[in-house]
Amino acid sequence: MKNIDYLAYLSETKSFYDEKFGQSNVSELNDEEKRRWLQIENSLKKITPAILGDSFLILDYGCGDGRFAPFLCKYGKSIGVDISALSIQKAKRHYPSCEFQICDLSSNEVLEKIKDRFDVIVSTEVIEHIYDQETYLKNAKILLKDNGRLILTTPNGKCYSAYFSNRNDSIEQAFEWWLTKEELISFLSNFGFQVESFHTFYNNWVFYRYPQSNLRWFVNRYSVAFLRKIGFEKLGEKIIEKMGFGLYQIVVAQKT
Repeated sequence: MKNIDYLAYLSETKSFYDEKFGQSNVSELNDEEKRRWLQIENSLKKITPAILGDSFLILDYGCGDGRFAPFLCKYGKSIGVDISALSIQKAKRHYPSCEFQICDLSSNEVLEKIKDRFDVIVSTEVIEHIYDQETYLKNAKILLKDNGRLILTTPNGKCYSAYFSNRNDSIEQAFEWWLTKEELISFLSNFGFQVESFHTFYNNWVFYRYPQSNLRWFVNRYSVAFLRKIGFEKLGEKIIEKMGFGLYQIVVAQKT
């Protein structure tokens, strides 16, 4: 990973998301987001208590404009946090029944106030935009109660790195660094998490039309195209996901 000025990165990131969410409207979940939520929900169903209430706390870590908040609230008391003030303002306007806070969770002062508080942390498509990913995971552990869970989704570095020359060649984000399965699981294990489940999901067929970098990707591309042509698109998706080539990955890890 390239070296950067952290304070400049933080300032640029805040400005980027203020502009991104300040100019856009909160919209319905798109197809990818719907599939992502289904993956998160399936994980939540396995770990939430039978009787739900405000005592079961969920942290939406890097909540953006809060679009997942009304779904998370079905499984406990959800608190969304983000460093972008405009994102939080928009989330509060659109989802007044949900709780949101402007918060930089890299601050030791903030961590001290809310450590050991949450039963579950949901962090979806966030870690790849964090420069100091190790501290991000350390802080997630601090925020969780004993035996609490982290549900994390992120692009599959195995797929994305095959199509772009640099992992941080971001098209539209302030910072981008995609992790492979091996890197992600290693990170979690090194910082006090036990991985309970991992898999990849979602396949955007257009994605597979980009130039491939090696024989495996060449074969994968045309096998997908063939399955689609003969009407086995859903089967093709399942095969690709089982092979670990889903475009996104979801991991559930318990604090140890």
